[in-house]
Amino acid sequence: MKKLTILLFALAISVLLAACSSGEDNSSDSAGSEEEQESQGDQTEAAEGTQAAQEDVEVSDEEKVDEGKVVATVNGTEIVGEEYNSLYVQTKIMLQQYQQDTSDTDLIKTQTLDTLISQELIKQEAEAKGITVEDQEVADNIEQIKSQYEDDQQFKDEFLDKLQLSEDGLKEQVAYELRLQKYMDEELPEVEITDKQVEDYYAQLESQSENVPKLEDIQSDLKDQLAQQEKQQKLNEVIQELKDNGEVEKLI
Repeated sequence: MKKLTILLFALAISVLLAACSSGEDNSSDSAGSEEEQESQGDQTEAAEGTQAAQEDVEVSDEEKVDEGKVVATVNGTEIVGEEYNSLYVQTKIMLQQYQQDTSDTDLIKTQTLDTLISQELIKQEAEAKGITVEDQEVADNIEQIKSQYEDDQQFKDEFLDKLQLSEDGLKEQVAYELRLQKYMDEELPEVEITDKQVEDYYAQLESQSENVPKLEDIQSDLKDQLAQQEKQQKLNEVIQELKDNGEVEKLI
């Protein structure tokens, strides 16, 4: 996924990192997940699903924090309430899209904080490795997001406002996702997926659904998906090591 066309990738990464950081086992539901296949296979349909989910998500004042409040520190860098509130909304949207329980606000709070901390750790590590993102790359991806709306007002009303994002916040988030992808491409080891792994994965899919296409029709897609999962696992290991060796403090 070299080019972002919607923040779905950001949201999916956020939830995955948060689940890992909270001590959950991602591998148990990665194989055979129809939702995960959709998010990696057809971004346009997934984006529409994300937009539809936004319509029903409500966040109470009690779930928010003051925008200037420091919610966590990562190696001396402060993370404030404005970032927390925006990502809280996005996390809740993603959980709802995947039909997860959104009534446990303490869990969403934990996931949001863990995600913010993970993002800051990767941001710092990428900067240390000299990984940069050009302004034009960010602008191009934001234009792709805007192109899904009729005009700038609809983009603001139905995207920015519902995600509680400012335009500057969107730029920062897209820049982060682009840097994350570059970091994964440049710093994580290459992943080799064998035919046996693909066949085993396909067998799992067959056992869970009667409507799985023929293996030869989706073999390449399954291989890409397995490679992405393995790279994500390696990224999670890097983040855990950065946490163990860094100074992280949650303040809410």
